[in-house]
Amino acid sequence: MDASPRTILALDGGGIRGILTAACLAYVEEHLQIRIVKHLRLLTGTSTGAIIALALASGMSAKEALEAYKTAGPLIFGRGRGWFSRLFRTAHDNTQLIHWLQRTFQEKTLNDACVPIAIPTLEALTGRTRVWKDNHHPDLREGGKKMWEVALASAAAPTYLPAVQIEGLGTYLDGGLWANNPSVVGLIEARRYLGADFPSTRLLSIGTGRRKRHFRYQDIRNRGRLRWAPDVIEVVLAAQADAAHEQARLLIGPERYLRIDEPLPGDIALDDLREAGTLEHLGREAGMRHLRDVERLFLARE
Repeated sequence: MDASPRTILALDGGGIRGILTAACLAYVEEHLQIRIVKHLRLLTGTSTGAIIALALASGMSAKEALEAYKTAGPLIFGRGRGWFSRLFRTAHDNTQLIHWLQRTFQEKTLNDACVPIAIPTLEALTGRTRVWKDNHHPDLREGGKKMWEVALASAAAPTYLPAVQIEGLGTYLDGGLWANNPSVVGLIEARRYLGADFPSTRLLSIGTGRRKRHFRYQDIRNRGRLRWAPDVIEVVLAAQADAAHEQARLLIGPERYLRIDEPLPGDIALDDLREAGTLEHLGREAGMRHLRDVERLFLARE
């Protein structure tokens, strides 16, 4: 089989629902007996997807990333603030997340990644988008940034976790605000800096599950800020993810593109720890259902 690295792996944001993503990848690695990163041209991830992407790029197997994530979930989301406090502050403090990321990645930098990597964030002061990268091209010079800091910045979802200040480089918010599904980020990065041509590029895009959320005209036609507040973040993330899905499919064609984004059985919030077991089960089911398609993307001959 031709195992040359032509595939981009793009991992969506989605809070604790990243367990679904990690479980899907763990199933694939176990049953195809591969390490996914060895078959990648580029790895990109946003927010929870950024943490998983960096874990894989730092040398973890998908199974190790899954187990680490299951351990981290209660530390990050286990002690949320009450509903009244959430009106004025983020739902969760990021102190435990910082400690876990530092323990997980230690002193590793983006340049220590075993595969070219691209992590979207948003610079809060200027409103400009930023993609953190290792130095996989002579024009790139910021690969010395520590992995744990980049992961923290990409995961700073408004209302859920605090904004992140990186000394000398600005204040950052969740990359999901503009690239929750970073598929197009990956395609552009591979084309611009790695010389990839779309006719030979493959893309595997993995979401964190689609919520069954529909709105009736009567319910939303006059909603103000307070009534939109519980839903607007999820609506924005889902809309961007769907747009990126369609754009990626059109850019490289359906025969070289696979999107895995399972429907969720209920309204699983980004910080709903109670559903960790359900998410792991859904991820393994997704891996089983799409195993042959994933094998074709990673390992099949042209």
